[in-house]
Amino acid sequence: MGLPRVAWEADAAPLALAVTGGLAAGYCAIELRPLTGALALLAMGVALSAVARPPIGLMFIAALLPLERWGLLAGSASILKILVVLTGCGWAWREVAYARDRRMRMQPLDWIMAYYAAVLCLGAFRDVPSEATCEKAVVSLAPVVLYALCRVIATRPERVRGIATCLILGALGVALYGIYASVLHLAGPRSMAGFPDPNRYGSTLAALCAFGVALAAASGRGVNLAGGVLFILLTAATAASASRTGIMVWLIVVIAGVALRRTRRATLIVGALAAIIAALLAPPALWARLPSAAVWRYDPGIPGSGGAGRQELHVVATRALGDSPLLGMGRQRFITTFDTYTQGLRTPRTKGQPMVAHNTWLELGIIGGVLAMALFTGALVLAVRRAFAAHRLALEAGQSTLAALALGAAGTIIAFAAAGLFLGAQDSKYLFLIMAIGPCTHDALRPWAPACHTHRNDTHEARLSPVISSPME
Repeated sequence: MGLPRVAWEADAAPLALAVTGGLAAGYCAIELRPLTGALALLAMGVALSAVARPPIGLMFIAALLPLERWGLLAGSASILKILVVLTGCGWAWREVAYARDRRMRMQPLDWIMAYYAAVLCLGAFRDVPSEATCEKAVVSLAPVVLYALCRVIATRPERVRGIATCLILGALGVALYGIYASVLHLAGPRSMAGFPDPNRYGSTLAALCAFGVALAAASGRGVNLAGGVLFILLTAATAASASRTGIMVWLIVVIAGVALRRTRRATLIVGALAAIIAALLAPPALWARLPSAAVWRYDPGIPGSGGAGRQELHVVATRALGDSPLLGMGRQRFITTFDTYTQGLRTPRTKGQPMVAHNTWLELGIIGGVLAMALFTGALVLAVRRAFAAHRLALEAGQSTLAALALGAAGTIIAFAAAGLFLGAQDSKYLFLIMAIGPCTHDALRPWAPACHTHRNDTHEARLSPVISSPME
């Protein structure tokens, strides 16, 4: 069986990039300093990998999601945006150069994502024309682009496993840094480790604890140990953020893990250990904020009460949504007209201080109206259903690690939805990349689905051949 013919144009762009990057790195090493040259070589290597091998580029993106705020080119671009563009160009270039005639089977979730992106674009066109509107539109559409990129690239089981692993390792890195900064008091009273604020940091890591629960309950002692360590470290980092939303999301993950019979025992064991370790490493800010968690309305006399006046912010956003319910009014128009919706609210924190709604669905209602809210909710439901279906299919195919990752993806999506009641999760790249894990796993394992169902239903052949080889083994 001969090797497939490859068009030479498929390697032309990576070769040109390698030559250009090599010359730039050599110049930096000679004219500037060796450290700058080494960093340029490293950046060139990552860029070359993203263009030449899009799956590797997507793995880099998943691992570097916490660094999305690291800007280049005077802040007009970030490392993550550049990697997404390079990976997308590499995928498109190879598709054209190889002249592939392969059509991805569109699932209902993919159609909903396409309509959701269209509604976001329509909301941006209806908003106040400004540079800030364009920037916010790019921020809102970037997670959808990342989802689409994962759907067209992660077409094999090993790619899905690699992308999910890199995502987990990247989150583990920022968790370790957050714990380190909290213990040594390097980042103030609350850790955030590069995230926009401590609440997003804590709620994101708490949601990712679902992967730790699923891996701790999977078959294989090494995978169990890795899942338990992951869950404990993410829990400790969540406590270091002193985020009450993060603690709430963590409790939801634990309750969901106990509710599932498959993960009950592992959740009880690692949950108890994680709670003890997190309590020992928790900063004083967490214990100072927890007593005021029950105070829903903001009270100037109680520090940290009311979660930044979220109840009043929800009232303001609901009033704004009532004026333009179908397609929304736009984010910038809401900011400019914020004070007109604060009538009758005595909370001083909402007076003259335009803020976001601190609720995913209300913020989506402002951006794209009820239509955007419905599409986002449908996407969450379908993503969870597809992740559970991928979990069952992976178990039938003998892929225990993929089954655990799919189950963890379902739990993480549910946890993000819970966090969305108090934070804006519609722009989370973590959420949209994880929403793609279920469909990608299901499509990657579909070629082995008929064999799995035949083996499950044919008991005679099951006695003759009790072991089914894994598609990757």
